[in-house]
Amino acid sequence: MTVHLVSCGVSVAPPPVEADMVFDCLNIPDPSPVVHDLPGTEPVTASVIETANPLVTDYLSAAAMSVQFLHELRSSDILVVFACSAGWHRSVYAAEKVAGMLRDAGIQVRLAHRDLGTEEL
Repeated sequence: MTVHLVSCGVSVAPPPVEADMVFDCLNIPDPSPVVHDLPGTEPVTASVIETANPLVTDYLSAAAMSVQFLHELRSSDILVVFACSAGWHRSVYAAEKVAGMLRDAGIQVRLAHRDLGTEEL
């Protein structure tokens, strides 16, 4: 059973309607004034976000626990979406962090950044 994590931007297109869970990343501090075009996969982007509001890591830990709880209840794959404005910084950062937490818990994860056009296999 796999957890599929997708980051996306709501200004680009709506989140996938088949999502089991959607996490709103719009309230995560926007790093774009500092990092400009660097995506949420870059360590400097993560650092700017975490420095702007250290509670972000608590929010993402709670998200990971929620996903893990659903994973334990289900006998099928799960689709979890992280959404921000453009799908470039905040949602990408959040999906990356939660993917790491879930993998550390031994959960199989596939990660896609819809608006960056990337997917892990």
